[in-house]
Amino acid sequence: MLRIFFAIFLMLSVRSFGTDFYASGYTDARQKFRDLTAQAKLEFEDVEFGFVTVPSKTDRDLTIDYVYIPPKDSTEGLVIFSSGVHGVEAYAGSAMQNMLLEEFILPGRLPNQKTGFLFLHSINPYGFKYGRRVSENSVDLNRNFGVDKSHFNIKNTQFTELQHLLMPDKPASSSWVSHIKFLFQALMQMGKHSVGSLKQGIAGGQYEYPKGIFYGGRDFEPNQKLVEEILIKFAKPYKKVLNLDFHTGFGKRGFMHLFPNPTEDKEILELYKKIFGNYPIEQIGEDFYSNEGDFSTFVAGRLTKEGKTAIPMLVEYGTLDSQTYRGAIASLSRMVLENQNYWYGTRRPRDARRIQENFMELFYPSAEGWRSEVERQTRIHLPRFIENFDSLEVTGAVCAEEIRSAC
Repeated sequence: MLRIFFAIFLMLSVRSFGTDFYASGYTDARQKFRDLTAQAKLEFEDVEFGFVTVPSKTDRDLTIDYVYIPPKDSTEGLVIFSSGVHGVEAYAGSAMQNMLLEEFILPGRLPNQKTGFLFLHSINPYGFKYGRRVSENSVDLNRNFGVDKSHFNIKNTQFTELQHLLMPDKPASSSWVSHIKFLFQALMQMGKHSVGSLKQGIAGGQYEYPKGIFYGGRDFEPNQKLVEEILIKFAKPYKKVLNLDFHTGFGKRGFMHLFPNPTEDKEILELYKKIFGNYPIEQIGEDFYSNEGDFSTFVAGRLTKEGKTAIPMLVEYGTLDSQTYRGAIASLSRMVLENQNYWYGTRRPRDARRIQENFMELFYPSAEGWRSEVERQTRIHLPRFIENFDSLEVTGAVCAEEIRSAC
């Protein structure tokens, strides 16, 4: 009897502190999410869930899934949890969505009298399924979203100057010689430019080179229209909206970062303080960059047009300490090599395997400690943010100066 009790206790302990919310891949993650949405239908009234299919030339089973859980009384606030804008980053984002659903929303541990919840699962299903950060058309969706097409005309001259480093047009290699060469070239550029300037020039996005990293496309990807229709439908009755968009890769390893698009708008900053309290919001200094066409700015702009106060926030879990020189160069190298391998292949099959493994580690570390830690931090902080948002009083639509054109 004692042995049985101990076994049950052990299983419960592993379930409580383990990483069961993480999936083995896109199909598994989607099924976990669908199982939880079906359970939500049994627990709450008027729940709506479903999916939209993303058009594809190669795969007919790519879907953006969603579930909407309305509030019990009045429709004052809506929290949107989104994952997988960068496909391969959906492993962690999907896991955090599943954890919040199972541990907090289904048991009624989050305020639901006047606040509703909308989950958007795997906005870039192609990238999630096939281990890429970008869409089937090699477009970075977080440089592609927007309420108009003006950002497609942006010229990133610094990216053009760095073509030799960022867009090598030959087979990729994972050898130490290639790594040292890349390191030397990157250090040369750091000697010419500030770290902040380089990050802005590289990661800020570019719209001229389809075979380059951070390519934002020349027109909207179909994902944008599909998501917009879901947003408008479910956000319609609400006065205020909080969008928590999950990402991985940038920042201190195992740490949950909050990244908005940089703003000096006092009204927006005051809203951040009321919702996120003393948790650091990182938007000033050399470690940050801004970009056009990002998903969270699109959500804020589109919903503010509907007369709502919309607060976007990117929730990013660091993996390679990219705030350090070593981590920043390693992160950039892995992204360049993965993209180079996609377009030009490798001379040796083992190079392709190693490049893809390193790329996955950049966005979805295999270490159980990393996975448990980001889950732990999310479990502690996000419910508090949502409670603060629930109690937030708003009088009218608020749109930051920096994104007013989108609003």
